[in-house]
Amino acid sequence: MRASLFFCVLLCVAGLSLAQALPPQLGENPQETNVYLVAPFGPQGLSADLTLSETLTGRCDAPSERSVRPDAWRCQSADGRSFDPCFRNTFNPLDGRAACLPNPVLTDVILIETGEALVQQPRSGTAQPWAVELSNGLICTRTSPAPFSVGGLNAEYACGQQTYIFGQPEAREPFWRAYVGTPGRSARLIFLRLLRVWF
Repeated sequence: MRASLFFCVLLCVAGLSLAQALPPQLGENPQETNVYLVAPFGPQGLSADLTLSETLTGRCDAPSERSVRPDAWRCQSADGRSFDPCFRNTFNPLDGRAACLPNPVLTDVILIETGEALVQQPRSGTAQPWAVELSNGLICTRTSPAPFSVGGLNAEYACGQQTYIFGQPEAREPFWRAYVGTPGRSARLIFLRLLRVWF
C-alpha cells in the first residue's frame, strides 16, 4: 500500500497508507485495497493537489455523521447546502475554514469559512471509512444513521443506482470486502472487493 512520509506518525499509529491529499488513479489490475487518510491541509495551507471549486460562508457546528475523526465536521453553507465530512486545518488551530470533498475521487474541494476557530472535539466509536470504491467502479458514501436494514444488516453506505453496502466493510488481505445489494422483495447480497477506502 502507498504511504506518505508526510504523515508517517499517523501511519505508524493507525496502520494506514496515506496520500498527501487525494489518491492517484489506480492501475488496471490493483493488487490490494488502497487505504487513504484524507489530508486536505498541510503546513502551508490547502494542499496544492486540490482544486478549489468554491469558497462559501457558513457554519460547522456539529461533528461529522460519516466520520469519527476528531477533525471531521458537518457543515452548512449560508445558502443552505450541507456537506459531510468537512475537515478542519489541524496545522492552524485558529483557522476557521473547513475543507469539504463532495467526491473523494476528484480533486475538487469546497471551503467553508466560518469566521471562528473550529475546536477539535473528542470522538468515540469505531473508525470506519466514510467512502469506498467497489470493484464495479461505484463510489459509496457512509449513511448515518442507516436509512433501513435487510435481514438485520443496516444499509451503511449508499452507492447510487439504488445500491447499498449492508453491514460494515471487512478489512481483509489483500482486498477489503463488503456485502452489496439492491433492496427489494428479495434482496440478493453479493460479496464484492473494495478497491479504495477513505478515512
